[in-house]
Amino acid sequence: ELQYSVILMPTRAGVHITVSANPWNRPEGGPHLGLLMKQYGGGGHLYVGGCNPPDSETASAWAREIFDSVSAPTSSPEPHS
Repeated sequence: ELQYSVILMPTRAGVHITVSANPWNRPEGGPHLGLLMKQYGGGGHLYVGGCNPPDSETASAWAREIFDSVSAPTSSPEPHS
């Protein structure tokens, strides 16, 4: 049933956020993940995107925002403030 994953990955440079659509259960009409991640200084493609937050606290906050965005019934990228 999973449609998206939002992953916080530790790296040598800090923390990386990756979001991807499930290739076996892609949602219809979901957000363009590359455009969504562009709002966080990253990028990607229709079904996968990523960004590099400046610190762990910001990474946690952004991951929650991204999760909420892709979990919304009519997901569409909302402006990040």
